Amino acid sequence: MQPFGGKYLVRGGKVVALDGDAPKRVVVSVFDSIEKAQAWRDSAEWKALTPIRTKAAKTRAYIAEGVTN
Repeated sequence: MQPFGGKYLVRGGKVVALDGDAPKRVVVSVFDSIEKAQAWRDSAEWKALTPIRTKAAKTRAYIAEGVTN
């Protein structure tokens, strides 16, 4: 992720449900742009992790624009 400008904002830790059911684990990654996030997801490095990830966890993933500081 680092070569694409990504970093973790949240990785694991306690999740408290306010509405609905909480997932067991939450990961939030930050990239400079949607394009860089998509490039990471399309990369050979990410695709190499797919077999491990699909065996280890049920996942949902999204790319969402955020706010700039």
